Amino acid sequence: MTLAVQAGETVRHRHTYAIWSHEEISSRNSADFQRWVERELKGNFTKMSIDLRKVAYVDAPGLAAIVRVSRLANYRGIEIEWLNLDPNVAKVMALTKLDSILNVR
Repeated sequence: MTLAVQAGETVRHRHTYAIWSHEEISSRNSADFQRWVERELKGNFTKMSIDLRKVAYVDAPGLAAIVRVSRLANYRGIEIEWLNLDPNVAKVMALTKLDSILNVR
């Protein structure tokens, strides 16, 4: 496959993977989570997978942070997929219908 690139044009095609290493995304750390994702989003890629395997608890501020970073990524042309959700976190995502809006796997 050959890509034709014009002068000054940036080609973005990489995929990055990150693991949130805390047990929750809540009012106590949602700002830290948001800053962490925002730092991760500064790379030159079009897809980011965020692994939440260690997260057993998400409250309303945590959900709001997830939505905010998802919107920011979308604005920047980056697809986020949310991976390895704990059953309780997956249940919260389903109850709030976020699983139908966000790319949850």
